[in-house]
Amino acid sequence: MQEIPFDVTTSSVTKGETLYDTCKTLEAIGVDALVIRHPEAGYYHELVEKLNIPVLNGGDGSGNIHPNHCSISSPSLKSSERSKD
Repeated sequence: MQEIPFDVTTSSVTKGETLYDTCKTLEAIGVDALVIRHPEAGYYHELVEKLNIPVLNGGDGSGNIHPNHCSISSPSLKSSERSKD
């Protein structure tokens, strides 16, 4: 699994692209999963309904999820990926 760093300040978000548009573009280029930290509570609800790849909540405005929770899942994702081969 390879990480693709993403910086909102240098993306099309600055030109009005939505989070969904950005995620759909990443899905189209072959990204296997998205780990997103976003200030809006529950931002991921729309994404998980419309994307065909997993969306892992790396933290949102609710204060309920901390980014470290997502990193705990990372070894499980890698293990799952290996078991598909």
